[in-house]
Formats: sequence, C-alpha cells, structure tokens
Amino acid sequence: MLDHKLEAKALEDSVAKYPLPSNCQLVDSPKVNPSVWDNVPAAAKTNDLKLQRIQKSLIRGPNAFMRTLTADSISEPQQDTLALLCNANFELNCLRKDFIKPYLNTRYSHL
Repeated sequence: MLDHKLEAKALEDSVAKYPLPSNCQLVDSPKVNPSVWDNVPAAAKTNDLKLQRIQKSLIRGPNAFMRTLTADSISEPQQDTLALLCNANFELNCLRKDFIKPYLNTRYSHL
C-alpha cells in the first residue's frame, strides 16, 4: 500500500467510518485564517490544500487506530506509533505555516 494511493472512493469510505471527536479541535487539520487566505496567491492555496489532504489521512489513521485500544492495555509500541503520527501531524502544521509566511506582510511574519 505504500507504493500507491487509495482510490478516491476507498479513501472517502475510510474517512466516513471514523468521524473526528467533536470535543477536540486539535484532531482536525487547522484552517488558515480567512483574512490571510484571501491574500495569498492561488499557487500557495493549491499547495496548502494538497497538504491539508495529506493531513486528513494522517489524522484519521490514528483516530481509527485509537478505537482499537483500551486505556488499560495500550502497549509501548502502540504509544510510540501514536506519538510518531502525532509528531508528523505537528511537523506538517509547521510546514504549512512556513509555506504561507512569505506571503504575509512583513509586520506579521513573526506570528
């Protein structure tokens, strides 16, 4: 499975099976502030949307995996799996910010 992507229907079905918890906004791909989004070029928007699509799968995977676990029986490899996937998501969030920063007014580049 690592050498090809899921068919659109299979991906859609998998995503639909594992809705995100409503009580945790951090489990979803963050949206760009609308005032920022309106002022970045189309190419930057396209790239960010591609990264959001990757992030969607990256987030739904651990969500599905966590449903197989119980609090009293999570093994160290399972904890490591979740930690690594969550770290990958964090790094992807940082990358998305870094790609948009060049288009911000220099007064706001520190944000």
